[in-house]
Amino acid sequence: MNLPQPTPENERVLNEARTWFRDRVIASHVENTRNLIHASSFNINPFTVWYLARFIDGEVTPLSIAKALVLPRSMGTSIATSFGSQMQRFITDTLATAFGSPASGMDIEFKDFYDGHKKHSQIKLGPNTINRDDVTTIDSKFKSLRNLLRTNGVSLPSDRFVVAVMFGEPNEVNAFYQSLRDEHGWELLVGREFWAHLTGDDYFHDRLVEVIRESTEESDSSDVLAETLSTLAKDPEIIALSNQYQR
Repeated sequence: MNLPQPTPENERVLNEARTWFRDRVIASHVENTRNLIHASSFNINPFTVWYLARFIDGEVTPLSIAKALVLPRSMGTSIATSFGSQMQRFITDTLATAFGSPASGMDIEFKDFYDGHKKHSQIKLGPNTINRDDVTTIDSKFKSLRNLLRTNGVSLPSDRFVVAVMFGEPNEVNAFYQSLRDEHGWELLVGREFWAHLTGDDYFHDRLVEVIRESTEESDSSDVLAETLSTLAKDPEIIALSNQYQR
């Protein structure tokens, strides 16, 4: 799809996104993966480790055990955690209308390009990243900030407090996000609509996905994963686990 040209300001932000993804997200992920070379880096579950090793490679060896330990961490929790925190920092570092929030429990404050109002926001990564307990926590933090502002003479409606989800579609959010919106009355912006409210560009989400795709073309870290697995497989505790299965 041919998109209209972004504004010069949003073009600047997108250009910075290319180097940001390479220098922050990829670099952090590579470093975190390289650190997974000792068995002590993992809480090894003795009930499932052999099964997962066989599930991956069809046999239990030090290398298959290493894969069962490293792959979920490196390909799942590690990149998800670092990406979420780095993306939040990217927003406040590069967008002129977004700032880290000094208010307790808030992540950022930003100017909403749709209505021109300042919004207090908590940012979440995806449409299934909160649970039942988070609903109470988020609702309490929004209410506390609104009450504090009211005490200081500033009365704000509930739509000035936003739960922002970085990716996904509105119909994909789980029941806990829906509860914050439908039962507690807080504004919920998901995926493309969040980025549009943040930047004033209805296509910014898609532009950002594309520049990150381009950034990944410049990176090949497959050797890092291979080296990490090979080193971990030589750890005495991993070798002992493999030998224990063979007896």
